Amino acid sequence: MSITIRICLVLVSILVFVFMMRRIQKEKLLIADAVFWIIFSLCLLILSVFPQIVIFFADLLGFYSAANLVMVVGIFILLVKLFSMSLHISHTECQLRQTIEELAIAEKRIREMEGKLQDNPEK
Repeated sequence: MSITIRICLVLVSILVFVFMMRRIQKEKLLIADAVFWIIFSLCLLILSVFPQIVIFFADLLGFYSAANLVMVVGIFILLVKLFSMSLHISHTECQLRQTIEELAIAEKRIREMEGKLQDNPEK
């Protein structure tokens, strides 16, 4: 792995880590959501500092270069994360739709009760 790629990986790892910590401090990101990115950045940092790990697995799996393995694994991990987020968004949209329907039904009942109260005022 070339020194340029290693330096880029170290910089990206540090930037992602710092960015996630700032988002957690500003309460704009839940800790549970940030854990993935923190672990991801730490793994990149370890692999960039110790490229022998990547070189070993690249040779074992038959990759032409260690950089290709890093990119393929990175893309795969991000695709898995994207799929996970899509599932979460779909679940959240279903919950939101159900909540909106329940709210609409409750508002309709309130309006009906208010209409009955106006038609039949108690003395």
